[in-house]
Amino acid sequence: MNREIKYRTWIAKYNEFKYWGFINRLFISPPTGSNISIQECLEFSNQYTGLKDKNGKEIYEGDICKFTSYTGCFKYTGQVVYDSEDACFEFEDLERSTYADKSFTYQRRSKVTHHSFEVIGNIYENKELLTNK
Repeated sequence: MNREIKYRTWIAKYNEFKYWGFINRLFISPPTGSNISIQECLEFSNQYTGLKDKNGKEIYEGDICKFTSYTGCFKYTGQVVYDSEDACFEFEDLERSTYADKSFTYQRRSKVTHHSFEVIGNIYENKELLTNK
């Protein structure tokens, strides 16, 4: 199975994402034609995780998701982040990330499937979703 290697870049000027990378076996170049620099493109790009949420929506780094446990007893809201130390995408939830140690995070992550997630926004358009209420 080939995983699509693709990115999205937030273009604040147009208030939208532009997608680039290897899409359908073709290389689509980064959106430098949108009057943004290569540095801005790198800074505001999010990588596709290769997974889709329970509704079939692609999950990208920087997405804000709701996570529901297998039993439905636990629900968290958080952000998809890339952990360069472990070379993987992780879900940082708002409730526990401040005091969870790595062993707890790994234990919980090992029991998580992408069907447990629902994308509800992203860090550019919906920052208010990341605040504890």
